[in-house]
Amino acid sequence: MLMVFFFQIWLSYEMPGLFS
Repeated sequence: MLMVFFFQIWLSYEMPGLFS
């Protein structure tokens, strides 16, 4: 699912530390 992949990348910019 590419959309989920890009969504996680977007979240990493919006909320840094969430996927750190």
